[in-house]
Amino acid sequence: MEIDQHDKTSMIRRICRFPASVPKSASLHFGGRELLWGGIVLVILGFFMLFLLPLGVVFILYSQKTRLEAGPGFMKSHKSKIVLVIIILGFLAWSPWITEDYAIDLVIDHLGGPEEPYNYLGSTIPVSDVPKNFVRVPFGALIYFPSEAMHIVTFWGGVI
Repeated sequence: MEIDQHDKTSMIRRICRFPASVPKSASLHFGGRELLWGGIVLVILGFFMLFLLPLGVVFILYSQKTRLEAGPGFMKSHKSKIVLVIIILGFLAWSPWITEDYAIDLVIDHLGGPEEPYNYLGSTIPVSDVPKNFVRVPFGALIYFPSEAMHIVTFWGGVI
């Protein structure tokens, strides 16, 4: 589309060209490369905000949809999806972001803070003075108060 204006006083001719209109379906279409990069970014951000990790994996897998429908390469791509899921589950089971100090701090906050009184083996002492043992378990960590209680810290930061 083009608009041609001619100013008679200054003798200036202005021509404005507008791009052709783009159909809505084409403007909202994401190709394989955009989905792949978006998925990679979401997986990387998923290490800081865990709810983005599954969305990133879905984007990465969906970006490979055309290759999966191609035919003979289906088995290789199918195996790569299984390997990717196993790697992600292994990483979540390992959960390296749950350190001993982080898990103990979460349990102390869950119990009310470091100065909250706690009945440990018949005597009342502050939670910060209770002896604590850290044990790594799949998908989290276990904080054990000897002869008294156990608390599980999940990989997403919850305390059970």
